[in-house]
Amino acid sequence: MRTLIVGGSGLLGSELARQCSQAGHEVAATYLTRAGETAGVEWLPLDVRRRENVDELICAFQPEAVINAAFRQTDWTTTATGAANVALAVSMAGGRLVHGAVSSTCG
Repeated sequence: MRTLIVGGSGLLGSELARQCSQAGHEVAATYLTRAGETAGVEWLPLDVRRRENVDELICAFQPEAVINAAFRQTDWTTTATGAANVALAVSMAGGRLVHGAVSSTCG
């Protein structure tokens, strides 16, 4: 399966990228500031806050499944608007989407 992990360099995303790669999937993962280190993963820069960038990347990579793990505790735009941008792009491409987030706080 051709899988895209959005936010792949974070805690959740890096583990998902590792597991998907080990399972034999074709995996690309995105990062904002630095690429991850998981072997067998294509690392792609992406700012989920920019709708046009999300659209372009999903159109170019053509994933069968997208897992959104992009999260920044102090940045609502990344966490909320970014999630909406990913959802809209995947919907337009006719793909499948899973959203996930890790937080160190409960509230």
